[in-house]
Amino acid sequence: MGLQIRDFAPVGADLATICHIWNEAVAPESELYLHMTPELLAERLAGRSGTPRRICLLAQAQGEAIGLAVGTVTPAAAPEAANLACVAVLPQARWHGIGSALLAEIEERSRAAGCTKLKVGSASQVRLAHGVAPTTPGHLWLLHKGFRVAKDELFMRMAFGTWQMPGQIQQIIEGLCAQGVDFRIATKGDLPGLMATAREFSDHLPQIFQDNVAGAKGAPVLIAVEGGQVVGFVGPLTVSKCGFADFAFIGVSETYRGRGIGKALFYLCLDNFQERGARAFELVTDSTNPAQKLYLDAGMRLVTVLLHLEKRLGH
Repeated sequence: MGLQIRDFAPVGADLATICHIWNEAVAPESELYLHMTPELLAERLAGRSGTPRRICLLAQAQGEAIGLAVGTVTPAAAPEAANLACVAVLPQARWHGIGSALLAEIEERSRAAGCTKLKVGSASQVRLAHGVAPTTPGHLWLLHKGFRVAKDELFMRMAFGTWQMPGQIQQIIEGLCAQGVDFRIATKGDLPGLMATAREFSDHLPQIFQDNVAGAKGAPVLIAVEGGQVVGFVGPLTVSKCGFADFAFIGVSETYRGRGIGKALFYLCLDNFQERGARAFELVTDSTNPAQKLYLDAGMRLVTVLLHLEKRLGH
């Protein structure tokens, strides 16, 4: 077949080529996988924060592009793990070992970067797909290639369209305000209190908020304040150029739960996205998270149970 694998740059002609391969080979398999425009594909490849150390591979035969693979080796919460964002081969070119060759190259480069695991899941900075839909051929193929299911999550999506803040939620927010809870966008002066509360949930969350404030275009963070203390937060709240909304984390300090503060924060977050022109919001949550009812009641739609896979990289 004369297979060649080369690096590609997500711009110009290469971008149009990989967009075609994705839409022919991946998008039809599951609603999880969005139909890509060149603009949306470039946005997803750019990563959630900063520029990830990408591995972008294009497979060609007789001068025709027939497959692609994307991975990242950017240190994050698990610096020993590389992330696989995509392996795709055009339907008419399958069963010739092209996907296997692309995966082998991703694995080799991941090992060279010092990684001992290769993961597929929503932790990847490059979110072409947030994980693997279990009903797709790609899931079975990855299992045959040595990947194992590490966990499952729920993947939800909502289109904003004519979404509006429900009247009963507005009453809950007004009631909390009457009790002394102030909902507002955080300022730099709120950062110490925000970081202290964020530390209750994760050691790396405070750094996310610190970096967000330090950035030239810091995204808003919505906080709940009572008695001068930050008791809850959601953010940073981002809306991409293509209209996709996102946030890093939502949480309420343990002693302040059960009063509706988290519910108020989530709806105010959606209201913020709506006002800023977001067209869609995607959310990944643990399958045992009781907040899933809140998300569904707010208008999120369950798309699929999302699988996270991982594979140990031998030497």
